[in-house]
Amino acid sequence: MNERGFTLIEMLIVLFVVTSIMSFTVPPFQHVLAERQLQYFLEQFRNDMLYAQQYAMSRKKTVAIIFYFDTCRYQVKEGGTFGRELLARSFPSPFQFQMATLSPPLYYYPNGNVNKAGTLLVAYGHKKYKIVFQLGKGRVYAQKL
Repeated sequence: MNERGFTLIEMLIVLFVVTSIMSFTVPPFQHVLAERQLQYFLEQFRNDMLYAQQYAMSRKKTVAIIFYFDTCRYQVKEGGTFGRELLARSFPSPFQFQMATLSPPLYYYPNGNVNKAGTLLVAYGHKKYKIVFQLGKGRVYAQKL
């Protein structure tokens, strides 16, 4: 019987060569993952602040945003710091927050404005962003530093 084909050793050698070439040509995606995680956080944070503003305006109630930097989380509460919890978010520990000109807690009034304008600094690795809360509009945006 004359069978033609590859031996197991030949297949393993080819597989090893292909795997070795692929490991050198595919760039590491660690920085891409970190960038995506940062963008996801900023987008989620902005959406949560818009939710708090819309909730305050539609229900005609004050909404408080309380930051817990030691446990890496924030809460959105109806009516003030001791009110009913609307949502709670935690963020990964590599994120570092620092109050620049904003002093907690932050309140959204029933007209949609914040109690005080200010900035919050967010660092993730070597990237830094400034989150700005605008007075009068109640809007929030992130700016890369």
